[in-house]
Amino acid sequence: MSGPSGHKLPDWTRPGRDISHVKDKQGYERSMRYYRQIHQATPPWLPEVDRARIRAIYKECKRRRARGENVVVDHIVPLMSDVVCGLQVPWNMQIISYAANSKKSNIYWPDNPHETIDFAGEFEPYQMRLF
Repeated sequence: MSGPSGHKLPDWTRPGRDISHVKDKQGYERSMRYYRQIHQATPPWLPEVDRARIRAIYKECKRRRARGENVVVDHIVPLMSDVVCGLQVPWNMQIISYAANSKKSNIYWPDNPHETIDFAGEFEPYQMRLF
């Protein structure tokens, strides 16, 4: 299976792979869906210099975690949401605390046209999807 950039999806993420050795199969499958989504969200026109910047962001996050900080790489505009789909590009990424990222979830981003709507209120998420 190849992604939008023409790069082949890594074998370890392919669907139907033998996962009999995995204890938490549901968590594993969720992770694999996320990695496949990241692969698909990387645009084919992204130059190698920006791909290197993405790797540097993840490397910095890993370095900060090793120092004991509870941080994650956040996509400012979420990759997966009922309202919008962001891209895996360096200008859509930031390193923030785990708590801030959990609070933000995938329903908040700058200039969100629906940010004043209570998503847990009377509106169901399917009503917010763009068709």
